[in-house]
Amino acid sequence: GYVQGVIDGIDAWHQLLTDVDMGGAVVTIPDAVRPPCVPATATISQLTDLVKEYMTEHPDQLDHGGAWLVLFALHDAFPCEKAK
Repeated sequence: GYVQGVIDGIDAWHQLLTDVDMGGAVVTIPDAVRPPCVPATATISQLTDLVKEYMTEHPDQLDHGGAWLVLFALHDAFPCEKAK
């Protein structure tokens, strides 16, 4: 359930941080603040396993909160293509 909640937050983040038309002026969001691009076909079970694997492989990151660990794992596994 926790990983799913973070995934839902990332989905909302995608919706908020897309390029926005502000009355004719397009505001482009920098790549550095873009969320990871999790495939729609990924299951919550697969994503949970991915987060567990990330935590095992990166014990130095375990002092971060749970949401950050999920985000780090997803960014590592599913980076978005840079905007052109």
